[in-house]
Amino acid sequence: MKRLILMRHSIASSTASSDFERKLTERGIVKAKSQAMKLDQYLEDNSFEINFIFSSSAVRAKETFEYLSCLMEIEKTESKLTSLLYMAGLKELKKLFLDYNEEIKNCDTILVVAHNNGISKIASRLTDFSIYFDTASIAILSFEDNDILWNKALDYESNWELDYFIR
Repeated sequence: MKRLILMRHSIASSTASSDFERKLTERGIVKAKSQAMKLDQYLEDNSFEINFIFSSSAVRAKETFEYLSCLMEIEKTESKLTSLLYMAGLKELKKLFLDYNEEIKNCDTILVVAHNNGISKIASRLTDFSIYFDTASIAILSFEDNDILWNKALDYESNWELDYFIR
């Protein structure tokens, strides 16, 4: 079974030199830490672990990823920061998974930290549910066929299950 964990970055400041440079607020840091603990508990209760992490390289997503990584003790999990996830939709996620096929082909669980509206649209298209991500929301999706490559599994829109949603 493949598991895709989608997370929207935590609460960010509205002021910065550019949208890409917006940092987490104090409230955003607290929320990121709280969500990390909830996700960590879910993973422990369900006996699986994250094998690879992709995060947008925008400051707020990167900071969210760093808090998750530290608090969940997954700093050594292979990861990639990429601008491709900045405001990305399903098309960009497929491209990313294709580009990193060798690195992720044996992964069961991938975490993606990105932005809205893209992250909501990805989850909604894969599950055929209308899913909206507030800041720091997390959706855990699963796909039964573990023999399909990750980028091809994303072609099976409406065939993914929404296993858990953390607001």
